[in-house]
Amino acid sequence: MKSIEIIHEVLTGKDDEEVREQFIKYFSSEIAQFEKVMADVYEHWRTFDAQFSKTEDSATVTALLWTVVRGHIISFRLLITGYWVAAGNTQRQVFEGCAMAIIASKYGWPYLKKYLDNQFSTNKAIDVLRRRRGELNIGKEGLLNLEKAINFYDGLSHPTRFALADMMSLDGTHKLYIGASFDDAKIKGYKKEIEGRIGFAKIINNIISGVDKNMKSWNLKS
Repeated sequence: MKSIEIIHEVLTGKDDEEVREQFIKYFSSEIAQFEKVMADVYEHWRTFDAQFSKTEDSATVTALLWTVVRGHIISFRLLITGYWVAAGNTQRQVFEGCAMAIIASKYGWPYLKKYLDNQFSTNKAIDVLRRRRGELNIGKEGLLNLEKAINFYDGLSHPTRFALADMMSLDGTHKLYIGASFDDAKIKGYKKEIEGRIGFAKIINNIISGVDKNMKSWNLKS
Protein backbone atom coordinates (compact mmCIF):
# COMPACT_ATOMS: atom_id res chain seq x y z
CA MET A 1 0.00 0.00 0.00
CA LYS A 2 1.28 3.45 -0.93
CA SER A 3 2.06 5.94 1.81
CA ILE A 4 -0.63 8.35 0.67
CA GLU A 5 -3.20 5.54 0.86
CA ILE A 6 -2.13 4.72 4.41
CA ILE A 7 -2.45 8.35 5.48
CA HIS A 8 -5.85 8.58 3.79
CA GLU A 9 -7.15 5.54 5.69
CA VAL A 10 -5.94 7.00 8.99
CA LEU A 11 -7.54 10.38 8.36
CA THR A 12 -10.85 8.89 7.22
CA GLY A 13 -10.98 6.42 10.12
CA LYS A 14 -11.16 3.28 7.99
CA ASP A 15 -9.52 1.17 10.72
CA ASP A 16 -11.44 2.72 13.62
CA GLU A 17 -14.49 0.47 13.33
CA GLU A 18 -12.42 -2.70 13.13
CA VAL A 19 -10.42 -1.73 16.19
CA ARG A 20 -13.58 -0.71 18.09
CA GLU A 21 -15.10 -4.13 17.34
CA GLN A 22 -12.12 -5.76 19.00
CA PHE A 23 -12.60 -3.67 22.13
CA ILE A 24 -16.32 -4.50 22.15
CA LYS A 25 -15.48 -8.19 21.80
CA TYR A 26 -13.34 -8.16 24.93
CA PHE A 27 -15.03 -5.45 27.00
CA SER A 28 -18.73 -5.36 26.06
CA SER A 29 -19.96 -5.64 29.67
CA GLU A 30 -17.61 -2.90 30.86
CA ILE A 31 -18.68 -0.61 28.02
CA ALA A 32 -22.34 -1.18 28.90
CA GLN A 33 -21.59 -0.40 32.54
CA PHE A 34 -19.83 2.83 31.59
CA GLU A 35 -22.78 3.87 29.42
CA LYS A 36 -25.23 3.33 32.27
CA VAL A 37 -23.19 5.24 34.83
CA MET A 38 -22.48 8.15 32.50
CA ALA A 39 -26.13 8.41 31.46
CA ASP A 40 -26.98 9.00 35.12
CA VAL A 41 -24.15 11.54 35.40
CA TYR A 42 -25.38 13.35 32.31
CA GLU A 43 -28.88 13.68 33.74
CA HIS A 44 -27.45 14.98 37.03
CA TRP A 45 -25.38 17.59 35.21
CA ARG A 46 -28.40 18.74 33.17
CA THR A 47 -30.36 19.32 36.37
CA PHE A 48 -27.40 21.16 37.90
CA ASP A 49 -26.94 23.32 34.79
CA ALA A 50 -30.63 24.28 34.68
CA GLN A 51 -30.43 25.37 38.31
CA PHE A 52 -27.21 27.36 38.24
CA SER A 53 -26.54 28.75 34.74
CA LYS A 54 -27.90 32.20 35.63
CA THR A 55 -24.88 34.48 35.21
CA GLU A 56 -21.59 34.40 33.34
CA ASP A 57 -19.78 33.34 36.50
CA SER A 58 -22.14 30.53 37.43
CA ALA A 59 -22.44 29.35 33.82
CA THR A 60 -18.66 29.12 33.69
CA VAL A 61 -18.69 26.73 36.64
CA THR A 62 -21.35 24.55 35.01
CA ALA A 63 -19.27 24.62 31.81
CA LEU A 64 -16.20 23.47 33.73
CA LEU A 65 -18.19 20.54 35.05
CA TRP A 66 -19.37 19.87 31.52
CA THR A 67 -15.72 19.51 30.45
CA VAL A 68 -15.49 16.77 33.08
CA VAL A 69 -18.60 14.94 31.89
CA ARG A 70 -18.02 15.36 28.15
CA GLY A 71 -14.27 14.85 28.40
CA HIS A 72 -14.69 11.59 30.31
CA ILE A 73 -17.03 10.25 27.62
CA ILE A 74 -14.72 11.37 24.80
CA SER A 75 -11.70 9.90 26.56
CA PHE A 76 -13.46 6.54 26.89
CA ARG A 77 -14.47 6.66 23.23
CA LEU A 78 -10.89 7.37 22.17
CA LEU A 79 -9.67 4.51 24.34
CA ILE A 80 -12.03 1.91 22.84
CA THR A 81 -11.28 3.20 19.35
CA GLY A 82 -7.59 2.46 19.78
CA TYR A 83 -6.14 5.87 20.57
CA TRP A 84 -4.62 5.24 24.00
CA VAL A 85 -2.35 8.29 24.19
CA ALA A 86 -5.03 10.68 22.95
CA ALA A 87 -7.45 9.16 25.45
CA GLY A 88 -4.96 9.71 28.28
CA ASN A 89 -4.29 13.28 27.22
CA THR A 90 -8.01 14.01 27.27
CA GLN A 91 -8.35 12.31 30.65
CA ARG A 92 -5.79 14.65 32.15
CA GLN A 93 -7.97 17.58 31.07
CA VAL A 94 -10.90 15.87 32.80
CA PHE A 95 -9.10 15.79 36.13
CA GLU A 96 -7.89 19.38 35.79
CA GLY A 97 -11.44 20.44 34.94
CA CYS A 98 -12.66 18.67 38.05
CA ALA A 99 -10.19 20.52 40.29
CA MET A 100 -10.92 23.85 38.59
CA ALA A 101 -14.70 23.46 38.93
CA ILE A 102 -14.37 22.79 42.65
CA ILE A 103 -12.23 25.82 43.48
CA ALA A 104 -14.20 28.08 41.10
CA SER A 105 -17.44 27.19 42.87
CA LYS A 106 -16.33 28.54 46.25
CA TYR A 107 -18.00 31.90 46.79
CA GLY A 108 -15.53 34.69 47.53
CA TRP A 109 -12.47 32.79 46.33
CA PRO A 110 -10.45 34.62 43.62
CA TYR A 111 -9.82 31.74 41.22
CA LEU A 112 -12.93 32.05 39.06
CA LYS A 113 -12.30 35.72 38.33
CA LYS A 114 -8.64 35.02 37.61
CA TYR A 115 -9.67 32.18 35.31
CA LEU A 116 -12.08 34.42 33.40
CA ASP A 117 -9.37 37.08 33.13
CA ASN A 118 -6.88 34.50 31.80
CA GLN A 119 -4.72 35.00 34.87
CA PHE A 120 -4.98 31.51 36.31
CA SER A 121 -3.69 28.28 34.76
CA THR A 122 -5.90 25.24 35.31
CA ASN A 123 -2.86 23.07 35.98
CA LYS A 124 -2.48 24.98 39.26
CA ALA A 125 -5.96 24.01 40.46
CA ILE A 126 -4.75 20.78 42.05
CA ASP A 127 -2.20 22.80 44.08
CA VAL A 128 -5.02 24.97 45.41
CA LEU A 129 -7.00 21.85 46.36
CA ARG A 130 -3.98 20.54 48.24
CA ARG A 131 -3.44 23.78 50.17
CA ARG A 132 -7.11 24.43 50.97
CA ARG A 133 -8.63 20.96 51.12
CA GLY A 134 -9.68 21.52 54.72
CA GLU A 135 -11.91 24.40 53.65
CA LEU A 136 -13.36 22.22 50.91
CA ASN A 137 -13.94 19.17 53.10
CA ILE A 138 -11.96 17.01 50.70
CA GLY A 139 -10.48 13.86 52.19
CA LYS A 140 -6.74 13.32 52.03
CA GLU A 141 -7.12 9.97 50.27
CA GLY A 142 -9.39 11.40 47.59
CA LEU A 143 -6.96 14.22 46.92
CA LEU A 144 -4.02 11.83 46.69
CA ASN A 145 -5.89 9.67 44.20
CA LEU A 146 -6.64 12.73 42.07
CA GLU A 147 -3.00 13.82 42.16
CA LYS A 148 -1.83 10.33 41.20
CA ALA A 149 -4.24 10.25 38.28
CA ILE A 150 -3.10 13.65 37.00
CA ASN A 151 0.56 12.65 37.29
CA PHE A 152 -0.08 9.34 35.53
CA TYR A 153 -1.88 10.91 32.58
CA ASP A 154 0.70 13.65 32.41
CA GLY A 155 2.96 10.89 31.10
CA LEU A 156 0.62 10.54 28.13
CA SER A 157 0.70 14.27 27.44
CA HIS A 158 4.42 14.13 26.62
CA PRO A 159 6.58 11.83 24.44
CA THR A 160 7.58 9.60 27.37
CA ARG A 161 8.69 5.98 26.92
CA PHE A 162 5.26 4.94 28.18
CA ALA A 163 3.59 7.02 25.49
CA LEU A 164 5.93 5.60 22.84
CA ALA A 165 4.76 2.09 23.72
CA ASP A 166 1.35 2.96 22.33
CA MET A 167 2.83 3.32 18.86
CA MET A 168 4.14 -0.24 18.55
CA SER A 169 3.05 -3.79 19.18
CA LEU A 170 4.36 -5.45 22.32
CA ASP A 171 4.00 -8.98 20.96
CA GLY A 172 7.63 -9.12 19.91
CA THR A 173 7.09 -8.08 16.29
CA HIS A 174 7.58 -4.37 17.09
CA LYS A 175 4.96 -3.49 14.48
CA LEU A 176 4.46 0.27 14.25
CA TYR A 177 0.96 1.77 14.42
CA ILE A 178 0.12 5.00 12.68
CA GLY A 179 -3.62 5.16 13.44
CA ALA A 180 -6.02 3.23 15.65
CA SER A 181 -4.68 0.03 17.17
CA PHE A 182 -5.66 -2.99 19.22
CA ASP A 183 -2.79 -5.06 20.56
CA ASP A 184 -3.49 -8.42 22.22
CA ALA A 185 -0.35 -7.95 24.30
CA LYS A 186 -1.90 -4.86 25.90
CA ILE A 187 -5.25 -6.34 26.96
CA LYS A 188 -4.39 -6.21 30.66
CA GLY A 189 -3.49 -2.54 30.24
CA TYR A 190 -6.71 -1.83 28.39
CA LYS A 191 -8.70 -3.56 31.11
CA LYS A 192 -7.02 -1.51 33.84
CA GLU A 193 -7.69 1.73 31.95
CA ILE A 194 -11.33 0.88 31.30
CA GLU A 195 -11.97 -0.15 34.90
CA GLY A 196 -10.31 3.04 36.12
CA ARG A 197 -12.58 5.15 33.97
CA ILE A 198 -15.65 3.31 35.23
CA GLY A 199 -14.46 3.92 38.78
CA PHE A 200 -14.07 7.64 38.18
CA ALA A 201 -17.44 7.80 36.42
CA LYS A 202 -19.04 6.52 39.62
CA ILE A 203 -17.78 9.48 41.64
CA ILE A 204 -18.57 12.29 39.18
CA ASN A 205 -22.04 12.67 40.68
CA ASN A 206 -20.42 13.24 44.08
CA ILE A 207 -18.27 15.97 42.53
CA ILE A 208 -21.32 17.63 40.97
CA SER A 209 -23.12 17.45 44.33
CA GLY A 210 -20.14 19.04 46.07
CA VAL A 211 -20.04 21.92 43.59
CA ASP A 212 -23.83 22.23 43.93
CA LYS A 213 -23.43 22.61 47.69
CA ASN A 214 -20.79 25.32 47.24
CA MET A 215 -22.91 27.28 44.78
CA LYS A 216 -26.00 27.34 46.96
CA SER A 217 -24.24 30.11 48.90
CA TRP A 218 -24.17 32.28 45.75
CA ASN A 219 -27.85 33.23 46.24
CA LEU A 220 -28.53 33.28 42.52
CA LYS A 221 -31.87 34.69 41.45
CA SER A 222 -34.12 32.63 39.20
